[in-house]
Amino acid sequence: YFAKDAVDADTFIDLNIDLIPKYTRTALLHTRYATKGDPSNNNNNHPIMTNKVIGVHNGVITNDDDLFEELGVKRIAEVDSEAIFQLLSVGKDRLVDLKKLRGRAAIAWYDINDPFTMHLARLDGSPLWVGHTEGGSTLFASTESLLRKSAVDAGVTLQTIWEVPEYLYLRIVKGNIAERRALPKPYVV
Repeated sequence: YFAKDAVDADTFIDLNIDLIPKYTRTALLHTRYATKGDPSNNNNNHPIMTNKVIGVHNGVITNDDDLFEELGVKRIAEVDSEAIFQLLSVGKDRLVDLKKLRGRAAIAWYDINDPFTMHLARLDGSPLWVGHTEGGSTLFASTESLLRKSAVDAGVTLQTIWEVPEYLYLRIVKGNIAERRALPKPYVV
């Protein structure tokens, strides 16, 4: 299930709750603070979907126009975040390719061919917090307070909470961290 709209998170959930399958175990939710790309154009709103990747981004990418030119893909929206997911969609080595990004970024994405694996990456500047529940789920947010509030709203108890260090990638399979890997630092320009 995939949906997005230019409304606040509470309104979005209220409008879509009946469409979400009852036994949904994974959700990728995002509230956007628009920095580039008008939210009235729903293509600019998160999650961003490409032909292979669906994801969300907290931060600002400053070289998005250059990346579109380098990748040779047509831009769908105006939002800088789209460049991240196009890069992940068409790049040769996803984690190495992330070093091409300039700016701040905390990223979450799914490969549409592997819906049981969520990928999280924190690059430079944008915070990323992760929590684990008693039931074996992983939650993430940009701040510790939002992470704690999300857990309360979802009716789950967090057993551990930690801030992801910069330049760390996490592969999460069915709620459990299956891989932690240091990311290459960006190219020096």
